[in-house]
Amino acid sequence: MPVSRKEKAIKLRRLGYSYKMISSKLQLSKSTLSNWLKNILYKPNEETLRRVEKAKLKSAKSKSRQKIVNIRQMKSIARREIGKISLRDLWMLGIGLYMGEGTKLHEEVKFSNSNPQIIRLMMIWFRNICLAKNNNFSASIHLYPDNDESTAKKY
Repeated sequence: MPVSRKEKAIKLRRLGYSYKMISSKLQLSKSTLSNWLKNILYKPNEETLRRVEKAKLKSAKSKSRQKIVNIRQMKSIARREIGKISLRDLWMLGIGLYMGEGTKLHEEVKFSNSNPQIIRLMMIWFRNICLAKNNNFSASIHLYPDNDESTAKKY
């Protein structure tokens, strides 16, 4: 007596295969499988788990690529909209950044940030707005135990 597709589906599900894998193998819709297999205990097998992990990695890579594309597009739009930054724009931008990230203690002015572009912008602000000379600057890096010093310095 031949085995029915329903019996094959139940066997595959008990062996830990996903609806998608069973659907593909037996040419059945997922809704049919859902109806047939709703009471079957599901514990994914190794092959299914590998496929799920592979799919997660593929999805993460795709999302990462799309995020990079979106950021580039936003930066391009922002450059066109903002145009050239005037000295007054720089003054206002620096004041805002200093209010958020700067300190003044013991007659020292400090600015902390982990983004090199922001630090570069503040150096321009200190030089052009505050008229600070290069010998007025010193740099330090705060590292956490999981940070690599040489990588942080390059960054």
